[in-house]
Amino acid sequence: MPIHYPKHDFIDFYISTVPDKAGVYALWDETEIIFYGWTRDSIRGELYNHKHGRHGSCTRAAVYFNYQPTLFPDYKYRELIREFESEHNRPPRCHES
Repeated sequence: MPIHYPKHDFIDFYISTVPDKAGVYALWDETEIIFYGWTRDSIRGELYNHKHGRHGSCTRAAVYFNYQPTLFPDYKYRELIREFESEHNRPPRCHES
């Protein structure tokens, strides 16, 4: 199942509204998911890290994000990656080495 929360512009204002909870998140370019991530600590913190380049330039260039709090973020993350790879025959762009 994809993340069902709405997409937001990848700017500090919207990131500041994200809960400080465990969960999964997706980073988007204009049309497609470029990265899936998960955290047991703070979705908001991880989004700030991506926005400010602490995880590299690929995710820093995201245009939108969405997220989903969950008690089992590692499980949900694996599910999201499997679904994406099944549909696109490749991982999200910022996951590729």
